[in-house]
Amino acid sequence: MLRQRFLSLLLAEILSQVFISTAQRSGFSHQPKCMETQGMRICHCEAGYTITLSGRQRKLCTDIDECKLFHNGQGGRLCLHECVNTVGGYRCECPAGYNLTSDGRNCRDIDECSTTLNNCTHDELCINTYGGFECVKVECPTFPDANYIKTSAVRCERSPCPVHSRSCSNAPSSISFHHLSLVSGLSAPRVVFRLSVRGTSESLRFSLKAGGSGRRFFSIRRFDPQTAEVMLTHPVPGPTTLGLEIVTRELYRGQTIGRLLTKLKVFVSQYDF
Repeated sequence: MLRQRFLSLLLAEILSQVFISTAQRSGFSHQPKCMETQGMRICHCEAGYTITLSGRQRKLCTDIDECKLFHNGQGGRLCLHECVNTVGGYRCECPAGYNLTSDGRNCRDIDECSTTLNNCTHDELCINTYGGFECVKVECPTFPDANYIKTSAVRCERSPCPVHSRSCSNAPSSISFHHLSLVSGLSAPRVVFRLSVRGTSESLRFSLKAGGSGRRFFSIRRFDPQTAEVMLTHPVPGPTTLGLEIVTRELYRGQTIGRLLTKLKVFVSQYDF
């Protein structure tokens, strides 16, 4: 009986040593530093570890998983995006299209359009978005009996109309193209775009057209007699792309004498940063 008990204790000791040896090699656990003082044995671990008890009440320094400990806790997340537990600490990682900031916790969007990280061609506009970019080719649309000339990278002007062509006269005299980048779930309400029209007409009327689900998220309001603001009325979940059109009517004595069209494409990113 004594021999059997001795062998059991010896086996437990060997297994304990194997456990400690394996833990030491992994780096996530190791023996603490201990000292005798006033008849007491005091042990401590370095930062990033906590003392735990293994087999036979043996003390070990075990790595603290900071990512789990502070995940959405009262102190907030350690990392803006992803937290990776490491030996004695942690590190933060960002998704593609972002760089880690100097504080080691937050993510900053990479502007691919100001670098060589985009593959847009010479006849395309590079639009930086949160976490990426879009290559946009601006082309003048067609209207019945109306022809347009591209006068800049983001503007088309209507050519003179044929005599007595009502359809051409009703077509916009100018079409401008704008692009807007938003993060996913941006808080609302807020102004996201402002349009100013300079003219000599007595009054202007602004209206907003939004295709598909865009009507749920945006509205338009007048800021002053010649300026309109596009309002984000509800947070937009991303990733998605929405198209808006702002129609500006020029009035004279209550009659429409001209129309301007502003096309606004909204790129909503996958993340909320």
